[in-house]
Amino acid sequence: MHLRDLPNDILHQVFKEATRPTFGLVRHQWKHSLRLLTVCRRWRHVALSAVHSRVYFQYGSLAEVRSHARSGAGGEPESPRVLTNLGAVASAGCTNTVKTVSITIYYAETAAPGLDAALAMMRAGAERWRGAKALEVVLHAYPRASGEDEDGAAARHDDDAARICAALASMLPAVCQLDITESLQTRSTEKMLGGLASHFAGQLCGIHSQAPIALPPDCTLRRLRRAAISCSSVGDRRQPPRMDLTTLVSLEMARWPANHSWAPLAAGSGSTDIVFPSLEHLNVWYRERDAEEDAETWLWDETPWRIHFPKLKTMTVASDHNTCLLLRCMVLPPHMDKMHMDVPAPVLLSTPKTSLPHARGTERLELVVRESLLSVPPEAIPALVTRLEMRPPIGVDSMLALIRRLPRLATLMLWRLEFDDIQADISVPGPDEYCFVEPLSARIECLCLNARQEKQSVDMLVAVAKYLMLGVPTLADFRAPCIPRAAIMEFVDAYSAWHPHLSDIAFALDDSCLATLDPGSGKTTLSPVLFFF
Repeated sequence: MHLRDLPNDILHQVFKEATRPTFGLVRHQWKHSLRLLTVCRRWRHVALSAVHSRVYFQYGSLAEVRSHARSGAGGEPESPRVLTNLGAVASAGCTNTVKTVSITIYYAETAAPGLDAALAMMRAGAERWRGAKALEVVLHAYPRASGEDEDGAAARHDDDAARICAALASMLPAVCQLDITESLQTRSTEKMLGGLASHFAGQLCGIHSQAPIALPPDCTLRRLRRAAISCSSVGDRRQPPRMDLTTLVSLEMARWPANHSWAPLAAGSGSTDIVFPSLEHLNVWYRERDAEEDAETWLWDETPWRIHFPKLKTMTVASDHNTCLLLRCMVLPPHMDKMHMDVPAPVLLSTPKTSLPHARGTERLELVVRESLLSVPPEAIPALVTRLEMRPPIGVDSMLALIRRLPRLATLMLWRLEFDDIQADISVPGPDEYCFVEPLSARIECLCLNARQEKQSVDMLVAVAKYLMLGVPTLADFRAPCIPRAAIMEFVDAYSAWHPHLSDIAFALDDSCLATLDPGSGKTTLSPVLFFF
């Protein structure tokens, strides 16, 4: 089903609501679901991703939550509203092919009427998505209304949580993947999420939770194959739930305290993908697994990895002040396939140029650089990097030098591209000069460019993007949030002719952008062209 089959007033309202600055949550969800809007030959062929794979429901309003949080107690707040426009589109577009149900819940001070309406709307379309395999829950809560004590608020939220759990459990019998996000942790949210996990526990193959989940002691998760769970997700530390961790494909130690016993995870040696939030967590893990050994020897010896994680293919280490030690000294096992590191820029700058000399066997090295006000010189980036995400600002000249010295780079994401170190008149090479820029990179497949919103920066970004895209013939995915919509069709026409492999282009989208998206000439070969908010 296409949106062209829906009334124009609903179409207009959907795009208007989705692009409002205060509508942060839906914007966030849609930004990370690039298939949400697929633009084919003409803009009237825009289709909602719910038709194919996903349906969104929302209870409450982000603007109301923010206003209540600012005002605190005092005054009777509005009743939370149900976004019937999005609900109508989602319900109309749902088919039996829906694979994921995403529900967002804002606890409000007068929750009952809005919650009744939200649950009724969900039940109305339940038959169309009972076969969904994945459930995503985004939960926002603040504890109490004006004049309400903590116990009263907890009791009310417990009641709401029980109703929501019961509704979801009855409507989604086939869920085997649970993804939970919460913004404000309360006792009630823990109970609600624990209730969901407990209901689906017998069939869960994967669980990802940013929130603690209070699982009952007798909870069995024998089918669990992919887990990212917080420290309290194992319930009673003395009697953890029976988790058959030998079947895990991915195990993430999310928010796990460094002084916590790792005994419940002793069976996790079957994991192929493991995530540690810091280097300290690795130290603690190693000390408890082999207490007689020196706590640091694992950095220089691949034997512990061979013994304890013989199937390990991917390891992720989050930002840590000791990460430079990891970069200098870590010896990875030959069977390792990928390592992902999220490091602050000062740590990277303090690392010797000969970093990762022993990373043999690692085919992919992903690096996220953040937390710095200074540009990172190209020589500070390990040459083995295959995916690089730069959060600090970087100049255009430095960026070009960086691309040239990373022969294995396939994905480059630059969030702050600066133009202080480049001439204002960038010359964009034409077709006859294509061979001149071809050596820039023969491997880049995904490129994301961003800049400050000043007009000069955006104009420069357009020129730099054209230069880069002519120089990367293997490019398949290009994203540029700052490209003005007036230049969109110019990009589409130019790059569809030059890059037969380019299937995905993403730009920023606003409610008046669709009128521009009518190729008309028929030259465009891109299918589909993707947009995000």
